[in-house]
Amino acid sequence: MLLLFGVVGSLWVGIPIYRQQAAIRAIERLGGEVAVRPRGPEWIRDWWDEREGTSPFDEVIAVDMGLERVSDADLKPVRAFSELMKLNLDGSQITDAGLASLAGLEKLESLNLGDTRVTEAGLARLRGMKRLEDLRLPEIRLTENGLKELCSHPQLKVVTLSEGSELANPELVDVAEARGFDLYLLGCGDFQRTTKYALRGRRKVSLVYCSVSDGLRQDGQSVDYDIAKHVAYNLNGKKIKVFDPDRVYNWLDNHDGWRKTSEIGAAFKADFIVHIDVMNYSIDESDDKDLYRARAECVVNVVKMDDDKNDGYVIYTVPIITNFPQNGSAILTDSSHAEFKKQFLLFLSNEVGRFFCSTKVYPARTTESVAKTAANDR
Repeated sequence: MLLLFGVVGSLWVGIPIYRQQAAIRAIERLGGEVAVRPRGPEWIRDWWDEREGTSPFDEVIAVDMGLERVSDADLKPVRAFSELMKLNLDGSQITDAGLASLAGLEKLESLNLGDTRVTEAGLARLRGMKRLEDLRLPEIRLTENGLKELCSHPQLKVVTLSEGSELANPELVDVAEARGFDLYLLGCGDFQRTTKYALRGRRKVSLVYCSVSDGLRQDGQSVDYDIAKHVAYNLNGKKIKVFDPDRVYNWLDNHDGWRKTSEIGAAFKADFIVHIDVMNYSIDESDDKDLYRARAECVVNVVKMDDDKNDGYVIYTVPIITNFPQNGSAILTDSSHAEFKKQFLLFLSNEVGRFFCSTKVYPARTTESVAKTAANDR
């Protein structure tokens, strides 16, 4: 009988140890890494470290599998780590199906799913993680259903949505806060933090319109079109879909009777209108013809169109006063006046764009080729 208990006891200890060692080797073969908490007698750990590396008594508490080659099948070894507290899968090919392998990780506190293929539907597979405190999600559209799943985690403190994510309802941020955790959107600017709305979204298309006084028209061209074109390009670079400015200004040329900015939005069935009202715009030469300075003063208003896209109202206003170069002094340039003007417009468009997304856009190609989006087909 004693012999039987001894055999059973050896198996009870030995099988989990074998599984953990096999899981560690599988992860390391993929290029992943593990971190352990030392356990067991020190003399055994020292002896094992000289022979095999990680002691069989050590507990794996952190795993980094943030590799593009990692797929759903590669997650199965993680099941062996019952004490796992931190798991990084950022940049892997994991999908909702792969999350089933994480169901038994009841002690997990931090999970990074950024830049994976996980969707909102996959959040239901994380229900067993009652100790989860920090969750990073990929680019998703978070709805009330997804937030309900997040609220099922009693210890949750921070949920970070990757750049490009969208909230189905801006009030979800307030609901999350009321439930005790913070909901962050990476890359969002002051507009989204203030209004809880996002210009960026799979089905959202915005319209950029700029207004100036007649006195600001230079060289037979309108400054408003130049600014609108550059801002539209900047927003496109931030993955914010906008209507082609050529289409917008062609419409304006053919419709003199409009009175409200929302009428332009209604004509294009836009979701938002970014209206840049320019009050001052100047590019001056100093006594030295190779020295230039530029200045702009404007107010940016964002109009949100109603659900039927027939009318809208202003939800955000911000003034912008900027000098180029920023210290207000003239710069020596070997470029022409036209080149300096282009540099200033790129700078000004970044100043406008940063209120909608923190990512800067310095396009390698010229703004003459403003990307046409699916908005053209709407």
